[in-house]
Amino acid sequence: MILKQTNKHKIFYFADIYYIIKNKFILSWGIKDNENEKKFSASAILDFLGSLDTAMEDMDVDTADEIIKQIQRYEMPDNLKELTDQLASAVMNLDIQMEHEIVKKLREEMKTS
Repeated sequence: MILKQTNKHKIFYFADIYYIIKNKFILSWGIKDNENEKKFSASAILDFLGSLDTAMEDMDVDTADEIIKQIQRYEMPDNLKELTDQLASAVMNLDIQMEHEIVKKLREEMKTS
């Protein structure tokens, strides 16, 4: 399983390595998705929002998606949770105008809280 000589089997070799690592290490650590949640940080979210605006204006979809994933890792107060869900939807739909409006609302909400 470790050494496979032909080019045809090299793909399976890398797949074997992936599953070994996944099954032996990652699953044995017992990592859960919700353990990736971070405590709410207004300054971090504001930084992400600035980067998100730039990514959307540049139509850098991959970066915008990654920023949304990063934002969603934070525990959000109730008043911001719905807005972040709407923001994710606007980014997914590539609605730049809606994204800008929601970002503006999020910034205003974070200033008041």
